[in-house]
Amino acid sequence: MPGVEEIAALLGYASDDSLTNLREALHSATSAVPGDQSNKPLAWLGDAVVYFAVSENVFSRLRGVSLGELDGERQPLIGKIKLAEIAVNLGFHAFIEPPLSEAVARTQLETMEAAFEGVVGALFLDKGLSAASEFVRRSLALPPLRE
Repeated sequence: MPGVEEIAALLGYASDDSLTNLREALHSATSAVPGDQSNKPLAWLGDAVVYFAVSENVFSRLRGVSLGELDGERQPLIGKIKLAEIAVNLGFHAFIEPPLSEAVARTQLETMEAAFEGVVGALFLDKGLSAASEFVRRSLALPPLRE
């Protein structure tokens, strides 16, 4: 598996930045080996951060609209297919354990979604909510927050 330095560079961090949870974040959520590590706890945490970052962005842009409109704007941005596609486009498939080819990764939606959410969870633990939210906004190409 590539080193944390390579993954950090992919995310735009210097190799000397403290990213202690990153390797665990990209460990496969689907490992069949009993007792093997999984990124599911980090993916669970990252899912909450993704939900928050997208909700904050949508609310800042659409303040005053109905809950249905807010949900309608948020839902397509946090879906499994969208997050899995972003993870593959960012090249996470080459870093997870075991590594996947791009073609295989595009068929492994849950694994790739968990990889994206795991990275977000790791960034939250290592760099804080602001850095994790910024990564989500940048990855999803969301417009800047409105005051």
